[in-house]
Amino acid sequence: GAPGGAGHAALLDPSGAPRRRSWEPAEIPLDESEAYAVTLFSGDTAVRTLRAEAQNLLYAVVLVFGILWCRRDGLRAGLAAGLGALLAVAISAVIGDVHHSARPFIAGHYAPLFAHADDAAFPSDHLAALGAVTAGAWMSSRRIGAATAVLALMIAFARVYAGVHYVGDVTAGFVIGVAAGLLVWSAIRPLVPMLDRLDAGLRRRRLRPGTHGKRPSLSAVEFVHMDPG
Repeated sequence: GAPGGAGHAALLDPSGAPRRRSWEPAEIPLDESEAYAVTLFSGDTAVRTLRAEAQNLLYAVVLVFGILWCRRDGLRAGLAAGLGALLAVAISAVIGDVHHSARPFIAGHYAPLFAHADDAAFPSDHLAALGAVTAGAWMSSRRIGAATAVLALMIAFARVYAGVHYVGDVTAGFVIGVAAGLLVWSAIRPLVPMLDRLDAGLRRRRLRPGTHGKRPSLSAVEFVHMDPG
């Protein structure tokens, strides 16, 4: 249409400035440019590290599952961590659909540390998954659980710093994950005899590391008897 037509007007906001398309990054207002200069300075080593942590450090949970797989009591813990993570992410998705909360970079009209969709911020599905893995790992070993919690804290800080979550988003996500992990841990308790038989079969086929001496039943691995190592 003509430059002054309705089609052209639709591309302008009430102030007369061009509207930002959904696929275009938000621009930082001039009066905020100095405040976000450190965030957007891509050459800064610390910022690049935080960007990598926010986007990729989640994959370190593979190492947690690997450690659990090698532990005598890690089969039930690994199931609690994995199934709990799936449950926690599903719960987070439902909450996000019911209660849409804008991400900080959308609400604040600034560019995040990395490109991100403008879907619901609350709760964080990354931290929901990590919460479940932390709970499952904790039930096997307090040290592994604590290390996983530190990993979750690093990712939470990085994602808040990146502008894709608020502190409340990551906190709620982690709490949901821990609850989901503990729920699955308790729910699979009736399946422990079957898991014991499965575990024995895996060891006979050398698909799980063997152990010296008598192997404890998975049913003996409870919260009050956790191995601190």
